[in-house]
Amino acid sequence: MMPMLALTMALMLLPGVARAAVAVTLPPLGGLVRMLDPHARVTVLLPPTADPHHFQMSPKATEELQGAKLFVRTSFDDGGWSGLSSKAETLDLWPHASHAWTSPALVRAALPRLAAALERIDPAHAAAIRTNLAKAIAETRSIEKAWIAALAPYRAGGVIMQHPSWQPMCEMAGVPVWAVLESARQGQEFGPRDLDRALSLAAAHPDVLLIAEQRHGNQGLDWIAAHSPHPLRRITLDALGTDTMRWDQLMRANLKRLQRLPR
Repeated sequence: MMPMLALTMALMLLPGVARAAVAVTLPPLGGLVRMLDPHARVTVLLPPTADPHHFQMSPKATEELQGAKLFVRTSFDDGGWSGLSSKAETLDLWPHASHAWTSPALVRAALPRLAAALERIDPAHAAAIRTNLAKAIAETRSIEKAWIAALAPYRAGGVIMQHPSWQPMCEMAGVPVWAVLESARQGQEFGPRDLDRALSLAAAHPDVLLIAEQRHGNQGLDWIAAHSPHPLRRITLDALGTDTMRWDQLMRANLKRLQRLPR
């Protein structure tokens, strides 16, 4: 019979068995980890139905965070959360950019830092992580090219957003963002002046695209569409995805929604 220690070591080396413990604040960050180390044990602190702007850490989430070897966050977006202290190595990918994971260029710049951190906590698999890094960087370029092509028809009409989730992507593709109704940091509510201004912009740009966000209330866009003097095109995207999605899967799923939108 195999000794327990030897059995444990053998299981750790099997494909598909969890290796390094990584905690992330948001699902897309876990998706980046999975692209580089598919067998890492990733814990996403934000529950699937929680509002990321008003999230409070549960005892279970705190326990998972304290048990991680690496903590990955983006403090511009999760900086308002309480209880995010950890003794684990902490990697803040984007302290100065909102929803940076929706920009392939910003992701491409951050991936080497994430790969280096994963190698430090899991040196036995450093070669595999480096191989996956090269593939992930190539994937960001492919996704970037596809998004630019899909957004090209909206460069003239521009967009109005409920939430700034996809602002980095639109800016990358040269699509004007005429208005964003909610705050980047706290999901702050919009007021009558914001709505009137956005409605005026929609009237001035009849080909504008309204971008709603799946995880947020989109009452502002509803009001603009109802009061617009002409029909407006609208799409709902999902910037967060699920706990198990890789980043490339998230970006391509949203890309398909955009490509299927009638023009």
